[in-house]
Amino acid sequence: MKTILLRRDTAARWAAFNVTLGQGEPGFEMDSGKLKIGDGNTPWLELPYFVPEEPLPPGGSDEAVLAHINSELPHPVYDDGPSLILLYENAKV
Repeated sequence: MKTILLRRDTAARWAAFNVTLGQGEPGFEMDSGKLKIGDGNTPWLELPYFVPEEPLPPGGSDEAVLAHINSELPHPVYDDGPSLILLYENAKV
């Protein structure tokens, strides 16, 4: 089983270094739970936070996050957009 790790740091350190993420490269703020996705040109401070275009489906809330946290390891693979968004927004990935 392979583990995928996102580039991650605190909001303060992202701001201090103001890196430019590669095109499609995600950057995760560990303390805020927010995510930015690079375009290869724009520095961190100028990138918008990733916000899904569609809201989560009904029931995609704290209940789903708790079910994920409490499930046995290894956690199941989430290969659909709403599940990944839910986990990123709640800083569980």
